[in-house]
Amino acid sequence: MTTLRILTWNIHGGKGVDGRRSIKRIAEVILQVHPHIVCLQEVHQRTLWGGMQNQPGMLQQLLAMDARFLRCLNYGIGGEGIWIGSILPVLQSGSIFLPSVRERRGLLWIEVQVRHAVRARVFCTHWGLKRDERARQAELVCQQLHSSSLPALFCGDLNDAPGQPCIDMLLESAGMQDAGAKRQCSTFPSAAPSHRIDYCMATQHWRLADEVTMGGCTASDHLPLWAEWVLAE
Repeated sequence: MTTLRILTWNIHGGKGVDGRRSIKRIAEVILQVHPHIVCLQEVHQRTLWGGMQNQPGMLQQLLAMDARFLRCLNYGIGGEGIWIGSILPVLQSGSIFLPSVRERRGLLWIEVQVRHAVRARVFCTHWGLKRDERARQAELVCQQLHSSSLPALFCGDLNDAPGQPCIDMLLESAGMQDAGAKRQCSTFPSAAPSHRIDYCMATQHWRLADEVTMGGCTASDHLPLWAEWVLAE
């Protein structure tokens, strides 16, 4: 039996609700959970407002993880995007850009060795703000999930609520399980959570053992969400 703990979080460039920007604080919160896999959104890379920090590299070092980064938005020499880190061996990785309006969105994935001769894929994304845009993004994500027979985990800030068509598409068309479905814990805004827009999902290869929204965390405007999944023998 293999258990994976995965954390997903829109870190808002490391900027907390107190206005202070600290990637070290973000890493400290993540390390409390001892995750095997971390999926992050709004990771900045050499932006002026981020102090020209290379946040992808800093996170990789602070978390001691093998990591991949997809820059989706460009601001001069800098930008921001999505990041996946793993303490498990990363065998390969890939990414695509999704149909987007104004702000470019993407899908990043890694393939990891979870036990001898058993591999899994982990996907991370951050969807757009417009309903039609998210519908096109959901369709392409479902295609990507269907493209592999490997056990898969899917995380991200989807900017959509449970029961909406794009979320239902993942559950019904792609056959995903929603870790947060039972407790319905809100993740945004972190100071007074009232919306559930951040998700951790898995294919039917997995069984949910536990999931927690880390309430009281104000290191970003979103709350971190982690889930523990058990892979069937």
